[in-house]
Amino acid sequence: MSALSMMFSGDREGVRDVAAELGSMGFSEPLSSGEHVWPDVHPLEQFPDFQEQGYREEGRNRLGLWQRLNEEPQPRSASAFLVAVLGSGLERESAAAAAALWRQTETIDRLPVDGFYIRQAWHDLIHWWPNMAPWFPVLGAFPGVAPGSIDLDDPGSSAVPWDPELWTEAFDRAIRRVDPPIAPIIVHWLARWRLELALRSPDRVTRSFAMAVLPPVEQPGEAGPPVPPRGSSPTAATVSTMIHGTWGWEGDWWRPGHDFHTFMTPHRPNLYKRRGTPFGWNGRYKDGARRKAGNEFLEWAAEQAPNGLQTLFGHSYGGEVASRAALLGTPVNELVLLSTPVTKHIRAVVSLPGIQVVDVRLRFDPVLFLARTRQRVPQHPNVKEVLFDKWRLDHGATHRPNIWVEEDVISRSGL
Repeated sequence: MSALSMMFSGDREGVRDVAAELGSMGFSEPLSSGEHVWPDVHPLEQFPDFQEQGYREEGRNRLGLWQRLNEEPQPRSASAFLVAVLGSGLERESAAAAAALWRQTETIDRLPVDGFYIRQAWHDLIHWWPNMAPWFPVLGAFPGVAPGSIDLDDPGSSAVPWDPELWTEAFDRAIRRVDPPIAPIIVHWLARWRLELALRSPDRVTRSFAMAVLPPVEQPGEAGPPVPPRGSSPTAATVSTMIHGTWGWEGDWWRPGHDFHTFMTPHRPNLYKRRGTPFGWNGRYKDGARRKAGNEFLEWAAEQAPNGLQTLFGHSYGGEVASRAALLGTPVNELVLLSTPVTKHIRAVVSLPGIQVVDVRLRFDPVLFLARTRQRVPQHPNVKEVLFDKWRLDHGATHRPNIWVEEDVISRSGL
């Protein structure tokens, strides 16, 4: 599902980067080659007639739709397959399909659609779903979720248990009488509501699929992360530190005293752990937020690490923030990228003189594909790539101590 989302982005090279991995997952050679990508597909024209797809049959015709997609790679075939998987009772599958479909239909609200069809679609959804009452508080969160409203590492009391029968019933009722003009609207709403549930899932991987496409929503008057202390006496020795990614301020793996920071301390005893707040940024899913964070880290490093940084760890878009700071002139000896999207800033930083880059990532990262970003750093003498041997789906696996031990990352990376 995440791979199909990347194909809709039109990035041939991004697909070719992981052609071998796609082939091992069952994609035919035409699909995995990158030759079939579908940029700029109009949301109102990409869906086939739902009544012909057998979505309400057992299995929802998934095998037939998958075979058709591999034999005739077309946007309508891809959309038909994604809609079938959206109706799956398997939690991760339906969440991944929802994320891909949301990206495909996120402009639907701005399209000129007759109000009659909007009212009909809304009536069909709500009128048929009396059993959806337990989920209505979640659906009421539409159209956004504040970062502080959910603990993304551990949802705890805010978690919503997955009910496969309730979801498939909702899907069946929504698809049963969908006319072509309102098909994309129904898919759009189903996908968004499925993602709202995914954000509150007890399953970390399911949450990551929703986080890949739903940006944190800043609420009026919401405070950002505390500003690190300024004017304190600088650390004499060279410093190492960590930068979290999008949504990451709510987590704690990167903070002194918590799991990954503690795990790496024997290997980097100079990891920043002074009293006060380590560097953090607001984690917004916006280019401007990452640009601002890069500038702020440049200032932070000038005060807290005047002799330069030995090792700078950056997870996900935190790796881009780290790269922006290095490109602005922050002295960094070693940059460790953890599941970082390969943006233009990453491609530029690897060729900086005097910097060594360690690139730690999943063999195939569904979150990066859903975000429609590349996931292979170009080969360069400054770069050491560490691809996990075992197939994993957790975007955060690259900062989990137990995974580092299983994958022997310390030895393989030379850290």
